[in-house]
Amino acid sequence: MAQNTKSKYTKMSAYLGADFLSADYNMKELDDWINSEEMRSKIGRVIILGGVPMYNLLMTLPFPSRYFMTVIDHDFKADRKIDQLDMSKWKRIETASVTDLPVLVGPQREVDQIRNMLINFSSLVFGSLSTLNTY
Repeated sequence: MAQNTKSKYTKMSAYLGADFLSADYNMKELDDWINSEEMRSKIGRVIILGGVPMYNLLMTLPFPSRYFMTVIDHDFKADRKIDQLDMSKWKRIETASVTDLPVLVGPQREVDQIRNMLINFSSLVFGSLSTLNTY
C-alpha cells in the first residue's frame, strides 16, 4: 500500500481478534492490502460496513461475496440509496442457513426511540453466484 497519512488498520484483539480499517480506502488500496504478503495468510473474511459507493461497487465485482441487507418496513427520507442487485449475478440465501455469522431470522420489531414508533424489519442474505459453494 502506498505511504499516506491514513492509519493502516487498528488491531482490536478484545473483539475476536478482528482487524478494522480506520480510514476510507479505495478498492485498489483495499485489494492491495488484502493481497499483501503481510496480510494474505491472516485474512479469512472481509466485512464492509459502508458506505453507499462501496456497496454499489462491491455488488458488481466478480469475487465471491455475500450481501447482507436489512429491509425496513417504513418510508424514511434518505439522501443516498444503494443500487438494485443484479439478480443474474446473485441468489437469495435463506437467513436460517447462515451459520458462520449471526443473522436475524424472520421478521423483527424495534421501537424507534426518536419517533416513538414501532418499526418492522427483516434481514436478507444474497450470495454472488461464485460464492454459493464457498460458505
